[in-house]
Amino acid sequence: MIYLLIFTILLFFIFSFFIFGKNILNPSVVLNGTFLVSLLFSAFNIKKWGVSFSEETYLIVVLALLFFLVGNLLVKTLNIKIQKNSEYKVLKISFLKFLVINVILLIGLYKYFKDTYYLSLMAGNPGNLKLMLYYVREAKLKFYDVSKISNLFFMLAQAFAYVSIFYFFFIVINNKFKIKKILILLPAVIYLGFLFLTGGRTGFIYLIVYSINIAFLLSYHKNNYTVRNLKKIVFYLVLSLIIFFIVFSIAGSLKGQLQTKEAIAERIAIYTGSSIPALNEYINSGKIITNNIIGGNLFFNLYSFLKKLGMEIPNLYAPLYFTDFEAGYRTNVYSGIIRYINDLGLFGMLLIMLFLGFFYGTFYSFISKRKNAFLLILYSMYCYPVYEFVIEERFFMDLFPYGFLYMFAFISFAHLILIKDNRIFYNKKK
Repeated sequence: MIYLLIFTILLFFIFSFFIFGKNILNPSVVLNGTFLVSLLFSAFNIKKWGVSFSEETYLIVVLALLFFLVGNLLVKTLNIKIQKNSEYKVLKISFLKFLVINVILLIGLYKYFKDTYYLSLMAGNPGNLKLMLYYVREAKLKFYDVSKISNLFFMLAQAFAYVSIFYFFFIVINNKFKIKKILILLPAVIYLGFLFLTGGRTGFIYLIVYSINIAFLLSYHKNNYTVRNLKKIVFYLVLSLIIFFIVFSIAGSLKGQLQTKEAIAERIAIYTGSSIPALNEYINSGKIITNNIIGGNLFFNLYSFLKKLGMEIPNLYAPLYFTDFEAGYRTNVYSGIIRYINDLGLFGMLLIMLFLGFFYGTFYSFISKRKNAFLLILYSMYCYPVYEFVIEERFFMDLFPYGFLYMFAFISFAHLILIKDNRIFYNKKK
């Protein structure tokens, strides 16, 4: 059954690729592509894990991806009128502002390091810097965290890093690159320091996803990437995957996890390919988590937000049961699908997938036609739930409601400081 599922999703992928203008970053293409990659990893390990795919799992996954595709197609069918623009203007950054910003970010990084080290001491670190990240992870599992000021510095660093990455790719793709302009990536380098101190991989993955989107969309706008550019597309995708695996390995080593090449390979296989087999086992087990509050598993961040506003709502958390595979592996990652089914049933899950397909399809169509730097940056930040959906739900759990607002506010601030003009323009004559 897993091979039938792979074949079906491959057809979805090919259909999406061609129906949406051979655009590799279209949301439907991305979603089906990530599921395809994940299932290929699953297929290589399915016997080792002792999983036998059921017809119910096949149907649920296919329907979820189909309804997302339908939502995306609605955007194309409705043919929402979006005025195109193609003017040109060079973007400039004030050196003085840039210098001050980086000094502030370095101060913030030092503060974040001190807080992180203190967290590790609280979790039992005997004072060994090499063990700091390991104990930090233990502290965060107990719901301890760095100070609000340090979190503020983290979000500022993220915003300026993302804006600087946009600007870097903009000048490279538009043939305005000089070696000295590589300094524009300094906020991104500082932000990497913040990410290493978190002790996790998620931030690195989001950074890679963001960079891929920025680079490809800017290139697409300028060169109209199609199948004729397939070699370049494949090259950059392979390069991105290599970077992902390197980051994955380094981040794991820093936490004291991955000691051998075999262990690294196994961990990557589990992280990348175990979610759908686990979903299959979860569905067949009948273990459905329910809350007295509607959407308590999925919208617990929203309820937390409403609680802060004064509403009487109990503390909610959204854990999922662990699934044990025959080879001794265990996971509680089941793709984003299970969250929707748990809270809203199969029909509710399909409606949400339809909505997400329409939302991201509309957003992507808009930034594809309107060359707007600010919106391009926002989309590239907001789109990671599509990339990660095969692993976990992130749209409602991370972005909705205040994730959208926080990102919007910090990116607006960073964009206002660094880039005065909000339009991306391309001069075809140069």
